[in-house]
Amino acid sequence: MTDLRAEIVENLLDSCKAEYSEAAATFTALDTKAQNTITVSGIFLAAALAFFRGAELQQLVTIGGATLILLAIVVLVLMLAIIFCIWGMRIRDVPIADAAFSEKEARQILKEPAESLNELFEGHLFDQARNWNSLSSAVREANDRKAWAVRWGQLLLGSAILLVALLLIYTLYSVWSMPPAVKVP
Repeated sequence: MTDLRAEIVENLLDSCKAEYSEAAATFTALDTKAQNTITVSGIFLAAALAFFRGAELQQLVTIGGATLILLAIVVLVLMLAIIFCIWGMRIRDVPIADAAFSEKEARQILKEPAESLNELFEGHLFDQARNWNSLSSAVREANDRKAWAVRWGQLLLGSAILLVALLLIYTLYSVWSMPPAVKVP
C-alpha cells in the first residue's frame, strides 16, 4: 500500500471514529436533557400536588371546579413528561466497539508473509471503517428514538408550565372577583 493509499484509508477510519464519537456525545447529551426535564417536571409536580392537601384544596373548591380540573390536567401532563423522559433514558441498546475482534484480525495479518502485508493492512483498515460506520448508525438510530421521547417530554413540560401560568391567572382573577367575606359578629 502506497503512502497516499494508506493516508486515504486512515483518514476514512479517523472520520468514522469521529462520527461515532459525535453520536456517542449526542447520546449522552440526550440523557442529560431527559434528566433535567425530569427534575424540572418533578419540582412542578411537587408544587402542584401541594395544592391537593387540606386547606389549599378547600380554597380551590371554593374558587371553582374549573381550577381543580385545570390542576388535575397539569399533574397529568407533568407525569406524562416524566414518563416520556424516563422512557428515553431507558434506551440503552447501543453497541460498543469490540477491540478483541480487531486485535484478533491484526494478529492474523501479522502471521502472513511480508509481501502481502500492505494489501491485508488496507483491508483491515476498511473492515474497521465499516465496523465504526455500523456502530455509528446504531447509535444514531438509538439517538433518534431517544430524541423523540425527550422532545415529547420537553413539549409536555412546556405545556404544563403554560397551564400553570393559566391556572395562576384564572385563580387570581377568581379570587379578586369574589365578593368580600362577610364577618359574622
